Amino acid sequence: MCLEVLAQNLASFSILFNAVGNWPVEALAESDVHFLYIEVWPPDVEYRHLAEIVLNAVGLSHGKAVVIALYLPARRTANNLLADGIILACGGTRIELGEEARLLSDPYFPRHEEVSPELQNELQRLADFTIRNGEWLRPYTLSSLQKQVWSNGELNSELISIDNGIWTVMRNYPKSFVVQFINFSGLDPHQRWDEAHVAPTAGQDVSVKIQTPHCPTQVFWDCPEQMTGPQALHFEYSEGMLTFQIPHIQFIGLVAIHE
Repeated sequence: MCLEVLAQNLASFSILFNAVGNWPVEALAESDVHFLYIEVWPPDVEYRHLAEIVLNAVGLSHGKAVVIALYLPARRTANNLLADGIILACGGTRIELGEEARLLSDPYFPRHEEVSPELQNELQRLADFTIRNGEWLRPYTLSSLQKQVWSNGELNSELISIDNGIWTVMRNYPKSFVVQFINFSGLDPHQRWDEAHVAPTAGQDVSVKIQTPHCPTQVFWDCPEQMTGPQALHFEYSEGMLTFQIPHIQFIGLVAIHE
C-alpha cells in the first residue's frame, strides 16, 4: 500500500537523472525522465566535444530538453559565453546562475562566484536573444513527427559554405530551416573549455552559401548583439545556391530561412 501511494505521488513530480560524464545518456534518452541533465567533465574538454554531447542527446531523445552542467570560473568571460553559445546552438541550455545571479562555478553549488558587470551584460543579451528566438531554438510548437526531424541537427553540414572559423548547426522545420552560427575565428579548432582563452575575433559581412532546392521567400538574421531583433537580409538564389551575408557575429547568431 505504501509503495502504491509513493508511486502515485511521484507521478506528480518531474523525474531526472544526473548523467555525470554523459553516462548513461543512451538509456536515459529512452527513459521517462522529463529532460536530460548532463554534467560534462574531462576527458570531454574540447568545445567540439561539448557540441557533440548536446547534439547527440537531443537526437537520441527525439527533441527532449537537454540541460548541461559545466563548471567554469566566473572570471573566464569568453569561456562562459562561448560554452553558452555552443550549448544553445546545439539545442540545449545550461544551468548557470543561482541565488543573487551568482555563477554556479563548482559542482558544490554553495561555492558560487560573483559575476562581473561585463559578463552580466552579455548574459542578459544572450537571454534576450534566446527568448525572442524561442521558436527557432526549441521545438515548442512542433508535432511529435516534426520534433523528431528537428532533433537531427547537423554540425558543419557540407551544404553550407562559410569561413572555416565559423561552425554551423542546421535544423529543419516545416516550410523553413534554421542555421545556427558559432564563431571560432582566431581560436584553435580544438580549443578547450577548461583553459582560459580570449574571445573569438568578431566577424563582419561574413559570406554564406547554402545549397537548397527551393528559392526562399525571406531570410532573417539575429544575434545577441543585435538589440533591435531579427533583421531581414538581402539574398540571391541561383541554380540551387542561396547566397547572403551575415552583418556581424561575436559568439553566436542564427539565420531563419523561409521557403
